[in-house]
Amino acid sequence: MKTHFVEELNLAQVERGGADAASQFLLQEFRRNQGYLLNSRELNVLSPNFIAFQDFGTADDSPEILFWGNQTLFARYFASSQQDHQNAKYALAREYRQAVIKGYRAASEGSPYFDIIGTGTLLGKGHPELIYERLLIPFKNRMGIPYLICYTIERRVTWPCRPSSPTFHDTNSAQLTDRRLSS
Repeated sequence: MKTHFVEELNLAQVERGGADAASQFLLQEFRRNQGYLLNSRELNVLSPNFIAFQDFGTADDSPEILFWGNQTLFARYFASSQQDHQNAKYALAREYRQAVIKGYRAASEGSPYFDIIGTGTLLGKGHPELIYERLLIPFKNRMGIPYLICYTIERRVTWPCRPSSPTFHDTNSAQLTDRRLSS
């Protein structure tokens, strides 16, 4: 039985305010700077919420993770398991990486991509089931080298069974808050 989903969302949703202020800001920066990511105070404030990827993957796998901020879903649920892997992306189950690959391919062709993902059980035992919106933006650095920035909006976290860790924090709730652009 399929427990996961990945659905493309209309990018106009972000533009109309249907995501959050950070998503709108990133999309505006992409358009204002013609795809170049230029350093600013606002971007520095948001950077803990980004994952940076190479701008391409293989035909059947997601791109390599170059950086992840400490406020990302990856940092919260997978960074500790990443220690066992030479590349961070391998902390994520292959089935999950294959399920979400369409967005990376689309964004690597030069246009921002917005979708909603329900991981179901794809993340594996010991990990929560997540529902989140993902904005992928193909930026270039000052040298013109392309890479993808991923920004997510967590919508729901469900733990199928409660982990036995004494530091576990139950997060079974919808996160519909707006991430502010100021510190």
